[in-house]
Amino acid sequence: YKREEIEGQHWTITIPEDQYPVVEAADKRRTAGGSDRYELEILHRDGQRIPVQVSGSPLFENGDFMGTMAVFMDLTARRKQEKEQDAIVAVSRALRNAADREQMLPILLDQMENLLDANGAAIALREPESGETVIASACSAWAEWKGERLPAGVGVSGKVIESGEIYTSEDILNDPLFPRPELLGEMCSLICVPLIAHEETLGAMLLGRKHPFDESEIRIMTAIADMAANAIRRATLMETLEVRVRERTQELEDANEQLKELDRLKSSFVSNVSHELRTPITNVMLYLSLLQNPLKANKRDVYMGVLQNEANRLSRLIEDLLTLSRLDGDVESERKELHVMDALIAEVIDSQQARAEAKNILLRHELNPEVPAIMVNREQMIQVITNLMGNALSYTHPGGHVLLSSESVNSREEPHIAIKVYNNGPVIPSEDRAHLFERFFRGKTGRDSGEPGTGLGLAICKEIVEQHSGWLEVESDPELGTSFVIFLPFYEKNINPAVG
Repeated sequence: YKREEIEGQHWTITIPEDQYPVVEAADKRRTAGGSDRYELEILHRDGQRIPVQVSGSPLFENGDFMGTMAVFMDLTARRKQEKEQDAIVAVSRALRNAADREQMLPILLDQMENLLDANGAAIALREPESGETVIASACSAWAEWKGERLPAGVGVSGKVIESGEIYTSEDILNDPLFPRPELLGEMCSLICVPLIAHEETLGAMLLGRKHPFDESEIRIMTAIADMAANAIRRATLMETLEVRVRERTQELEDANEQLKELDRLKSSFVSNVSHELRTPITNVMLYLSLLQNPLKANKRDVYMGVLQNEANRLSRLIEDLLTLSRLDGDVESERKELHVMDALIAEVIDSQQARAEAKNILLRHELNPEVPAIMVNREQMIQVITNLMGNALSYTHPGGHVLLSSESVNSREEPHIAIKVYNNGPVIPSEDRAHLFERFFRGKTGRDSGEPGTGLGLAICKEIVEQHSGWLEVESDPELGTSFVIFLPFYEKNINPAVG
């Protein structure tokens, strides 16, 4: 107001109605002769309310109360400063109370939105791996933004993250940096502040509203953004640390379980080996004592035959154990060369043909010249084929037949060679199939046949084939017979196909 506009006017023209009781109480104090200070809100000529501090003193003449002398001090700047401090304290308290980043971001946005009378708020974070900008949290008019992703440097938030500088706009609807103005609704002003901690830009905080942001509000937002950035960094580091601790704990638990399983397998292996050795050694000791008995001289040849069988049994067991030891150490599998599988099959058939004829079993080989040579360890693959063919001959009745064949197949989405060893002998019970490749396991068919065995042959086959990046399958049906199938890759993953 100008002086001439206010002189002679009643005080009510400059005082909001809700402040009348404050002024009337002050008048009573003046009438009683009291002087004091109090806070009040007065009206600017344009209707804006201005906080002031009033220092009032009574005026007396000849002992009569004549009026009041008052000095008004504008508190607008102080109130803004107090508001800034209160806001920073409130946000700081909210950030401390948040358990993690997921809780922290919505609390931060809510505080900022209420403090600065915003219509929309969002926090965008830079994803370290891809560099993309991800809207990690958003509220009010921008709530649907959450989860949106933008390429690095794109949009207002991308520009702020790249530059590390504050960006403001009072006409965001026509701002080329904002590609989708329809998301803003009635908002026309926007401020975007970088979130920087330890010289690293983590992201940006955005606020939008209908009227512009003033310098004090930008100052508040900048101060809070600094606190928020440090809090987000700490929370991210803690979350990363917690994830690493959980992963490491899980790894240790898994390693502990593996050690327990290895210990169990070792104990089981030692127990099985002890059992397998004990039986032939017991028999050897028994029949050696019988040989020393002069009353049993007429059975000497029988006892010598038993001793020979038990010695052979011990020899097979020890040889199989040595083979498993070499496989566990992966000593032999590196020596691989190109070999045609039909040639190896033929070599094994030649060595087993006499045994097949002695049992009146037809042993056949179906040649397939279309099958290419592959990289294998010759001795190991001959051992696998020999073991499988030997089992087939052992469990096939006289008059039966054993067939070996090979073909190129696509299995597990890669080219492989399938080597099949088929026989029409007794079916393998379904309850035994799951255990066939376990060490020292002998199924019902093996036990009933009376054929000698250590229970290690199929385990050895499995180990060798797996070290060739392949696998074994078994099918057994009363009508179709029994087939063991070896699957081997045309080339191993670490070998160039052009070479292999």
